[in-house]
Amino acid sequence: MSAMSSLLLVAGRREDAFAVAAAAARATAETGLHIATLWPSASLTVPDVEHADGVLAEAAARGQAWSREQALDETIRIADELAASWPGGPVAVPGA
Repeated sequence: MSAMSSLLLVAGRREDAFAVAAAAARATAETGLHIATLWPSASLTVPDVEHADGVLAEAAARGQAWSREQALDETIRIADELAASWPGGPVAVPGA
């Protein structure tokens, strides 16, 4: 989910990025697992959920409220929506 939040941020889907990032942060906090946590770097932008305000804070609160199952479902739904709207048409996954 952390990687998807970064991709959504790059794709200009800021509200979705902050919702998914907050859900990922909650899952990390609840499980203690940092396996898929991403930290910002010169080449990687991540949503700054802790310092969000306005609509981005609202989006983060929405993602924070999702259960882990709902967070995965929402992340998959958003990823499918992003793939379907990608410039050049839907992204085809070989073998799918």
